[in-house]
Amino acid sequence: MIQVVNRALDIIEFIASSGRKDVPLKEIADNLGLNHGTCANIIKTLVTRDYLEKTSERGKGYGLGPMLYFITGDFSYSVDLINAAKSHMHELTANINENCMLGILRNNIRVSLFDVYANQELRVVNQEEKNAYETASGRVLLAFLPSQKTKMFIEKYGLPAKGKWEDVDTLDDFEFELEKIRRKGYALHITKSKVLGIAAPIYRNGEAIASLGVFLPEFRFNDDTKDSIVEAMQQTAQLVSEDLERINSKH
Repeated sequence: MIQVVNRALDIIEFIASSGRKDVPLKEIADNLGLNHGTCANIIKTLVTRDYLEKTSERGKGYGLGPMLYFITGDFSYSVDLINAAKSHMHELTANINENCMLGILRNNIRVSLFDVYANQELRVVNQEEKNAYETASGRVLLAFLPSQKTKMFIEKYGLPAKGKWEDVDTLDDFEFELEKIRRKGYALHITKSKVLGIAAPIYRNGEAIASLGVFLPEFRFNDDTKDSIVEAMQQTAQLVSEDLERINSKH
């Protein structure tokens, strides 16, 4: 067990010292004198836990993952995300005249990184941190997690407590609701105080790493507005994903 821990740390340190985000498996294994299969298995676990991330959908190389940035207090990972999103978010709010937010999943908490507020007399204020089960932005990230990460999340944090997610009491209920979100491409949640939130995933290297949400009083999400709001949000999420890929390719 100690040997595996040492090897995992060696891998992280090697990638960090390279200053690159595209270090191939072969280069890591050869430089550390590791069997390629052993190295691949350790890296797979580190990717699952967000300590490393694949730098392309084909997984040709690896870089440091978001968890390392979070636990070391290095917010450069979040800065890239905000830089990719903020101009598009301002345009979205100007277009639909509703609030929008950029969220990530940190443990079982949805954390808001950036908010843009609309010019409305009745305005909803976003909570910076909230249980992921209780927000559209948290739910959409859970829905688009790789299945292995979803399983780990449930094992660690359990199913939603009663009242935190309507219609979810069992694992089957939970999986059914996640599948509904995946089919629609976005999540929708209405709080007891009639605040409505919708959210769509933002992708990096083929994985949903953040969510773009819109939140507003429920009565303003009606037959005249809802289709245009959802469409604008999803288009904006796609633009942010594309800009994030461009920023990532420059590092």
